Amino acid sequence: MRRLLALALVACNAPKPAPPPPAAAFTWVNPRPQGNRLARAFVEGERVIVVGDAGTILVSADGGATFAAQASGTTERLTGVTGDRGGVVVVGAAGTILASTDGARWVREKSPTTVDLEAAYANGHGRIFAAGAGGTILASTDGGAAWVPLRTSSTAHLRAVAGSRSDDLYAVGERGLILHAEGDAATWQPRDSGTADDLTDVAVTKAGTVIAVGGSTIVRSTDGGKSFVATRPPGGAALLAVAASGTSVLAVGALGATLRSTDEGASFAPPETAAPASLFGAAIGGSLTVCVGGFGEILVGHGGALRPAAPGPRALLLGVSGAIAVGADGTVLRIDERVTPIVSGVAGLLTAVAAAGDEVYIVGAGGAILHGPPSGPLERQRSGSERLLSGVAIVAPGHALAVGQGGTILGTADRGATWSAVASPVARDLAAVHAEGTLAIVVGAGGTILRSDGGPFAPVASGVATADLLAVAGRAGEIWAVGRGGVALRSSDGGKSFERVASGTTLDLTGVGLDERGVTIVGDRGTVLAGAPLAPVASGTINALTHVSGRTVVGAGGTILLRSL
Repeated sequence: MRRLLALALVACNAPKPAPPPPAAAFTWVNPRPQGNRLARAFVEGERVIVVGDAGTILVSADGGATFAAQASGTTERLTGVTGDRGGVVVVGAAGTILASTDGARWVREKSPTTVDLEAAYANGHGRIFAAGAGGTILASTDGGAAWVPLRTSSTAHLRAVAGSRSDDLYAVGERGLILHAEGDAATWQPRDSGTADDLTDVAVTKAGTVIAVGGSTIVRSTDGGKSFVATRPPGGAALLAVAASGTSVLAVGALGATLRSTDEGASFAPPETAAPASLFGAAIGGSLTVCVGGFGEILVGHGGALRPAAPGPRALLLGVSGAIAVGADGTVLRIDERVTPIVSGVAGLLTAVAAAGDEVYIVGAGGAILHGPPSGPLERQRSGSERLLSGVAIVAPGHALAVGQGGTILGTADRGATWSAVASPVARDLAAVHAEGTLAIVVGAGGTILRSDGGPFAPVASGVATADLLAVAGRAGEIWAVGRGGVALRSSDGGKSFERVASGTTLDLTGVGLDERGVTIVGDRGTVLAGAPLAPVASGTINALTHVSGRTVVGAGGTILLRSL
């Protein structure tokens, strides 16, 4: 202990505030309070702290009834959180270590490593441990201000660390690895876990029983970590996290699975589904239980059933126009001060929407076309096609175009009462269509661009025959098309010719919009580009973004962002 303290004092550096990342130009509309993936939770009395992707830190002071986002000073993925004597430590990717004395203001501490840190644990006696990639385990004796690396003689990726009241410490990771240490943790020894499955979390009960989980495996020790027995969870649940309090154990995992045990993990009740999203973290403090997961999911229980604490639909959203967003599972949402579902009458995939005036057209799988006013109700129309339709545009009141698989182009001139096939010069899949007056531009697979100015569609050279184009938008004769591999094309002559524009990314670009402020492009991993030349805009998320209309951006997990004015 004295050796560890001395090393920590030598390594101690005055804390320096983290350099602030670019302020996000967007606010979350759905889910609330945010939709980034959440990795871990920490419970202390009525205080709950949750961490996740894109530097997310959420804090509740009322037992999980409400959560507020805090400025973390980083955009790194945050993966672990623990507390000791009122202070809080958060760890994450690239060796990130944040500390707070009050759980409200965060300081980035000097880290002795740049590897990804996955978990943190405070033993309640003034020592804090962090574990991560390459067999890394760090220790701090001063509330997280200074850290020293500990020797583990392992290079495995460690996913979690926890301990008992008697200072038995356990770290778990890939290929069934379990490391055990005692006292000052100067020596870590491997233990036979009985499994080769990756272990993603570990918890220790008040009596010292150790439970580790990972995928289809539960590993348990009742003799202080001397031996472990591996079993399969009931119902074939895929487990990702575990928490313990007293004799109660809660394991959570993929597709919202939850397993409960009242006998320190000796047996588990059949799995229940608490949420549609996977759950990556669980914490228990007294009667308060908190689980966190994908797309901002937070579940809270007070001695009973777990209930959602972060409301909002989480279906994949693929299209937005005006105040209407559409997506998977027949989802149609109206976006105003709150998000309101509209009954679609469709169970399948809805891919695109066009809204103007008193009309909304929505297209999707199986040739689905819906039409109605922005407030609903929506009626399904006969498209005459069973192919996937992936783009739709309003040409004029009552007139619309829809495009899709196999070169499909459909048109209506009577508000969708009848739809007719429009001659297409290609048989490739078409992804999107833009219409403005008599001008229509269609884009699709293999760099396809088709143009019509009141007559038949004709191909236009794109110069990107190997890249699928996924979206198109225009305004006053300026046309933009974007696609896979970061492809961005611009036309200044109404789509007669296109030139490639440097996007600065190789990520797929899936949506583009133009308004009085210029072009906005969105894509994978929270990508937003805007301006001339194109430059990144901080979105505040790494969720896949799929489409943009005006100030509104939609994406995976029900993501709806509103760009600041």
